Amino acid sequence: MPIDFFEGQRQVSNWGARMSTFARSTVFKKTTGACLVFGVYVAVGHLVENYFGFRLQIDFSGMTLLGGVMSLLLVLRSNSAYARWWEGRQIWGQLVNDSRNLALKVMAFPNVPVEEKKRYIQWSVAFPFVLRDHLRCGIPQEDAVAELPEPVPDEISHIPAYISGKLFAQLKKWKDEGSLDRLEHHLMDQHVSALMDICGKCERIRNTPPPLSHRALIPQLLFIYLVITPLGVEATITNAVLGFALAYFLIGLEILAEELEEPFGTDSDDLPLDQISKNIKRSLDQIRTT
Repeated sequence: MPIDFFEGQRQVSNWGARMSTFARSTVFKKTTGACLVFGVYVAVGHLVENYFGFRLQIDFSGMTLLGGVMSLLLVLRSNSAYARWWEGRQIWGQLVNDSRNLALKVMAFPNVPVEEKKRYIQWSVAFPFVLRDHLRCGIPQEDAVAELPEPVPDEISHIPAYISGKLFAQLKKWKDEGSLDRLEHHLMDQHVSALMDICGKCERIRNTPPPLSHRALIPQLLFIYLVITPLGVEATITNAVLGFALAYFLIGLEILAEELEEPFGTDSDDLPLDQISKNIKRSLDQIRTT
């Protein structure tokens, strides 16, 4: 039976399923909670206004213009956050390609013992798992430890670099023994070098968040806008529904941007690193058994 290499990564096909999936996401839960707090604030504000018999006089033409500017800023922020997310996905796509090419070329070398080839590929299988954990918590999880051909010394803190060192050392050993010629060594070296390039690119995204002013100013403007605007509006059901929809849209865009800025986590909108790592393992296991 053919292996499904795309299991868990297909796009949801219909709107109903999409809405059901989104309702379980972190963005929906955070947005709904913030909107409920906003609704309580508006209700209390109108009660206070009615009790003291006054109402704020707000120029709604100016507030409408401010709302348009806020929407534009939030869309730009969401686009910049999505660019980080998509760059991370491209980097892990490169990891898939280099891992497969590395395994295919290793298995094609006639002068290298088969057992050494398989052990070499096993180190390549472990790399995406340990890179995933390196980007999340820094400590290999059980499934990553299970893929390692041998235990990693306790004093090693950067395990992806340790695995790359193992791959480089094995290449040098094969070259010194005459199992690889210069061209074959060069062909392998570029893929092993790509592993650390991938790790460095992921670390750049992980360790370089957007500037603090960029992340802090827009939420402050959004908070001020949502605090001021409802108090000058008449308390009707229509205005309440429109206000809730506006707040849901604006708050949702901000929370979505926050989620996408960190693409290597475990939330529903983060990159499916677990599934990508498993797919790499499936591919490499199939290559070394053929």
